[in-house]
Amino acid sequence: MMMMMMMMMMMMIRIMMMMMMMMMMMMMMMMMMMRHMMMMMMMMMMMMMMMMMMMMMIIMMIIMMMMMMMMMMMMMMMMMMMRRDDDDDDDDDDDDDDDDDDNDNCVEDDDDDDDDDDSDDDDDDDDDDDDDDDDDDDDDDDDDDDDEVMMMMMMMMMMMMMMMIMKMI
Repeated sequence: MMMMMMMMMMMMIRIMMMMMMMMMMMMMMMMMMMRHMMMMMMMMMMMMMMMMMMMMMIIMMIIMMMMMMMMMMMMMMMMMMMRRDDDDDDDDDDDDDDDDDDNDNCVEDDDDDDDDDDSDDDDDDDDDDDDDDDDDDDDDDDDDDDDEVMMMMMMMMMMMMMMMIMKMI
């Protein structure tokens, strides 16, 4: 009877491992597609963790922990990279807008060649554009802050996981 139980357990572990590998592959694919899936992936990992706990396989648990940490790190990296990419795209769009504004100003200059005062006003407008650019820079800083917060949260989660492992052992 005991032997049978052991065999069953081994089979279960193998199946679980296979499932995990499959899930990991799936998650990787999803990650490539969209970042919203990262949260889903975290949830999946948690579920697997719970299953492991139920099985009371401490070694497997630790392996799972390692995997989770790896995944978290990857998630963080992916998020940051995506954030940066998005920012770059936005900046490009803004630059295009600025170019359009400059073109408009040029047209105004053509109209108002006679009036020096108006030309000065146009210069002032250009200064305003510069101010807008500064604002964009501020936004970038905010994004960096968000990344830092994410990092902190991830670190906290990792700490919690480690504590859990310790308790289990």
